Amino acid sequence: MQSYESEQTAAIATRPATPVPLDINPPAPVRPAGEVNQLVGAAWVRVRGSAGAKPAAEKPLIDVKEFAAKLGCSLKHIRRMADAGRCPPPIQLGSLRRWNRQVVDDWIAAGCPVVRHVRIGGRK
Repeated sequence: MQSYESEQTAAIATRPATPVPLDINPPAPVRPAGEVNQLVGAAWVRVRGSAGAKPAAEKPLIDVKEFAAKLGCSLKHIRRMADAGRCPPPIQLGSLRRWNRQVVDDWIAAGCPVVRHVRIGGRK
């Protein structure tokens, strides 16, 4: 008497193999409207600064990170220079410090001169 398992394995062994195509690719997604989209993998993603996008205008104010990057120094050094009067004075926006981009660029072009002289200690 044959068992059920041996009948099953015999049926599987005699079944012809069905070919499985290996080059099945999912259909490409439909591109949404707009020039700032780019196909990444299987999805469209929004990309900044693509060929069709308009160039962004430079912001008139820069933060301490951008100021430090222009001078190649640390954020703390920029804050110390601002407190000591050795760089253009920042514009206070609440607790934020911002610098006028044009003033900073002109100051760097002039060779980074001391902006104001601060007296240290003593009374007059």
